[in-house]
Amino acid sequence: MRRNEPQPSFRSCLAGRGATSAMVGVSRCARRGRGVGLLLATDMCLVALFTKLAVGAEIQVLRGQLPAAAHLTPMERLSVSKRLDLAIALPLRNREALTNLLRQIYDPANPNYRRYQTPEQFAEQFGPTEDDYQAVIAFAKSNRLMVTGTHPNRTLLDVRGSVADIEKAFRVNLRVYKHPTEARTFYAPDAKLSVKLAVPVLAISGLDDFTPPRPMGLVTNFFKQPFRTMPHVTGSGPRGYFIGKDFRAAYAPDVSLDGAGESVGLVEFDSYFPSDIAAYQSLAGLPTVTVTNVLVNGDTGPPGHNNIEAALDIDMVISMATGLSKVIVYQGYLPNSILNRMATDNAARQLSSSWGFNGYMSRMSSRSRKQ
Repeated sequence: MRRNEPQPSFRSCLAGRGATSAMVGVSRCARRGRGVGLLLATDMCLVALFTKLAVGAEIQVLRGQLPAAAHLTPMERLSVSKRLDLAIALPLRNREALTNLLRQIYDPANPNYRRYQTPEQFAEQFGPTEDDYQAVIAFAKSNRLMVTGTHPNRTLLDVRGSVADIEKAFRVNLRVYKHPTEARTFYAPDAKLSVKLAVPVLAISGLDDFTPPRPMGLVTNFFKQPFRTMPHVTGSGPRGYFIGKDFRAAYAPDVSLDGAGESVGLVEFDSYFPSDIAAYQSLAGLPTVTVTNVLVNGDTGPPGHNNIEAALDIDMVISMATGLSKVIVYQGYLPNSILNRMATDNAARQLSSSWGFNGYMSRMSSRSRKQ
């Protein structure tokens, strides 16, 4: 280092900087130092960067998230090599101001009536800070959890990891239990979750499969029934059942609006066969509508046993709104991640779901509904 050039301190490198910009400070320190000075500057910068992770970070217990297996006896440990998808949720800022704004937006006498914010405005005013979000990302990576998705409003972080790493990060053991009301087993933590992180965490989803998302009231044995004449059925489809435009004629006979120029977003936890959609449109005489897939938690794999639910959702939307420009199918594993992605994308003004979600997600999903 030159004799008459002031030495850079770690404080000058990091003053007023967040976790991301702190790394820039480390780089600048490294370029200007030599030998021991370089190592000292770098070490001190890194210590400051991870302050929120360790130094002064108390262990916070997520008290609002009780384990699904409370009062049950575990059968065995969940395989430590199994990999799970999780969503780490952060609380909103300025919640009182948000409550007031929502009240104004729905008050016809208020100047803010129907003056909705853009996703960018919402994130700026009510989302967690960028520094806090980067601290959670650093926490995940330091615990060997792979970041699989980030969200523009910074309220959720999608991660994936092995059971062994997840147990260590959240200070729990994942056990396998006999389900109390269903003929199956499920996995769940054996205690309340806790994290050593200065940034407040609202909840973590994906740590159990006690109540997985399910289609609501779907009867799938229709094609197994024997063929018989049913004269009271007046639809235009096979066996006289309703198909395509029959639904619109029955439920919206005097409505001229057909969804022209609009997009509809669908929540789905299974994929579908595109050939099924094409076959239905052809059989029902429906127009071809663009169907776009958004994979929220990565590739969901081939269609599973609930693929008929996803296909029916798409078919019914097109049947009721024949003028649609697009159907956007949001596919994933975690309800909160899907709902938040729909809110931040802001690509469809009509959102629909035929699936039921479990109760623990209410605190997390309320943030997406507010946006």
